[in-house]
Amino acid sequence: MVCSLNVLLILVGVSLSGAILDANYYQKTCPQAEDIIYKAVRNATIYDPKIPARILRMFFHDCFIRGCDASVLLDSTPGNKAEKDGPPNVSLAAFYVIDDAKTKLEQSCPKTVSCADIIAVAARDVVVLSGGPSWSVLKGRKDGRISRANATINLPAPSSNTSQLIQSFSQRGLSAKDLVTLSGGHTLGFSHCSSFEARLRNFSSAHDTDPTLDPKFATDLKGKCPKPNTDRNAGQFLDSTASVFDNDYYKRVVGGRGVFLSDQSLLGDYRTRWIVEAFARDQGLFFREFAGAMVRLGNVGVVESGEVMFGKFVPRPGLIELELMTWVSLSGAILDADYYQETCPQVEDIIYATIRNATTYDVKAPARILRMFFHDCFIRGCDASVLIDSTPENKAEKDGHINLSLAAYEVIDDAKTKLEESCPETVSCADIIAIAARDVVVLSGGPSWSVLKGRKDGRISRAEDTENLPLSHDSASQLIQSFSERGLSVKDLVTLSGGHTLGRSRCAEFDYRLRNFSSDHDTDPTLDPEFADELKRTCPKNNKDPDAGENLDSSGLGFDNDYYKQIVRDRGLLVSDQTLLGDHRTRWRVKAFARYERLFFLEFGPAMVRLGNVGVVESGEVRVNCRVVN
Repeated sequence: MVCSLNVLLILVGVSLSGAILDANYYQKTCPQAEDIIYKAVRNATIYDPKIPARILRMFFHDCFIRGCDASVLLDSTPGNKAEKDGPPNVSLAAFYVIDDAKTKLEQSCPKTVSCADIIAVAARDVVVLSGGPSWSVLKGRKDGRISRANATINLPAPSSNTSQLIQSFSQRGLSAKDLVTLSGGHTLGFSHCSSFEARLRNFSSAHDTDPTLDPKFATDLKGKCPKPNTDRNAGQFLDSTASVFDNDYYKRVVGGRGVFLSDQSLLGDYRTRWIVEAFARDQGLFFREFAGAMVRLGNVGVVESGEVMFGKFVPRPGLIELELMTWVSLSGAILDADYYQETCPQVEDIIYATIRNATTYDVKAPARILRMFFHDCFIRGCDASVLIDSTPENKAEKDGHINLSLAAYEVIDDAKTKLEESCPETVSCADIIAIAARDVVVLSGGPSWSVLKGRKDGRISRAEDTENLPLSHDSASQLIQSFSERGLSVKDLVTLSGGHTLGRSRCAEFDYRLRNFSSDHDTDPTLDPEFADELKRTCPKNNKDPDAGENLDSSGLGFDNDYYKQIVRDRGLLVSDQTLLGDHRTRWRVKAFARYERLFFLEFGPAMVRLGNVGVVESGEVRVNCRVVN
């Protein structure tokens, strides 16, 4: 059985339902699936070094038409001209590699693994085999039943400008950053002269040659693509390292040697230039971003009602991000996971040892440090201004009403003291908090992620600014607006709220839900009645215990998805928690995280990276004492 068998074309719409892709989708039904695909791809690559570029391009072209549904593999029939015969796709090749993998999978796991998943896994494998990054491929796609050649006119063209490309990617739920990152797949590419020769002669009334082309490179291209050109196979590799997956593509774009207009235009647009330049400088950054972008691309238009088997699918593009982003602040500062590699290589070990010791003696330290990170980032950005002490002239953030319950400052102080002994005046307090927040999650049984570093410490800390922090009684709309103002999405809101799995709240934050809630209800009707009774016993009327309260989920000190399970059962302690189930924009994510802890873990790391990028300052300082501005 092969993926390109002729089929009757039946109209099937793309589903945006609540089904979810899963990295372990075939764990029980076909555990050897990835090994079989990898061997098929590896063997093909040994005999044909063009296979990586061809399969990677096939994946892009498949996902950009009707989503990642393997419709690009379907053969034309007398009644229908399929995608593979559309003009941009007639140069696609390597279909036999997918067919070979499918044949072997049918022998091992009949009618189990979709062709769409095979392409997605193969695309990852060719990148790895070419020296690029790896990532967990999410699986469970169905194969689409529609394939029409005329739909290929919607593929981005080599002659497209950046605005056209951004629009095309946006229509598929992909960002400008995804555009630049995925364009890096051209590091494996080759182009025939016909795709770029318009840049070489009679380019415009003012210029015979495209002025964005390096003159020497333009001369080289004219030599390879003479006029008239009789060699149909003449062309140019899209970077100088040919079959190696690296960041040379971006270096060439920066040098005016991008082969396509669509490549070179990325350097000329302010929305994309800085990303191109960042990737040209830092190959590790490009590799980290590419993995996440490929996961997002693989989520585009995933269908629920196709062929192969019933299963779990992505509700909409971008649900799962495995990226560990490096991001640029509005001021232009760039964070880097390896920022201290030369100046303080032991930084993470020192902070981790400090956090581990603190949590040994204080089981509340993880929740306290995680909350500290949130409250710091949500005021003036992640600048450690929450650590600054008040002075006679200024009441600082930590003394704002909502921050009076923050604690564990001494843990950050301890880490800073040790770092000053080892690497004086090097590591910012802001970076210490960000690393500590990751470490407390890991120590509590949660996921890990690469913490991006290079923040500066802010010099401003005002108690009145804490009035802008989200409140425990905020509605979903208020929370969405608050997160949006900080450049964070609805998905980030739901995901980061999961940090409450380590949280505890005092009665004062929720007892208004228990008695005299409204004129119609004595108790908040969104509360499970049995849970409400439990809370009333914990927080009796005329409560005199200022420390009385309740954990925000039932698992106490463990980082897990129980917080979401509680909300689904109407046991969200705070209104700001329970409201996430009542709003259509957030409900489906709450339910998805309640069902799949792994999904929550996959999302939480990237969301923490995005939170850590909020308001990063370039012109701050590195404090010697985290409590005092230098």
